[in-house]
Amino acid sequence: MVQKLKQRREFFDSSLEKNPLQVDGRVFNYACPCCGYPALSVKAGYDYCFICGWEDDGQDDDTGINRKSSPNHGITLSEARKNFEKEHRSYLHTKEKKVFVELREHIIDLFESLKNIKDVNKEKNIIDSLNKSYKKYKRLLSLIKSQKDYNLLED
Repeated sequence: MVQKLKQRREFFDSSLEKNPLQVDGRVFNYACPCCGYPALSVKAGYDYCFICGWEDDGQDDDTGINRKSSPNHGITLSEARKNFEKEHRSYLHTKEKKVFVELREHIIDLFESLKNIKDVNKEKNIIDSLNKSYKKYKRLLSLIKSQKDYNLLED
């Protein structure tokens, strides 16, 4: 588990250093310390990872992964990483609607396919797909917030 996360973060951190990922007008400069995917615009700035749900409160390998995190429902980064390996989300306190699970899995697949692309045109197609998926994710969250019905997140 730790090795896969480390490799994923190293890949995306080095890629983002050369070429930040821009999705739907938002620039993602950093890989999430929990899932390792490039989903943070600011490091340690309480940015919310749209893939795994971790709120980046500054915890990382060098700052202590076994410290309880208030913004993350009191779980540690170590626990969140284990949860991500099981269900691709940082905390498991609620059930999610199938549409969120499927969308997250699709986004993860797109990110994974970016790691193996050498063709610029194929990379552009993947980033276009990421843009569409991210917009759909934002629309779903916006709908839930506008209706103030957070039960819509759960099955």
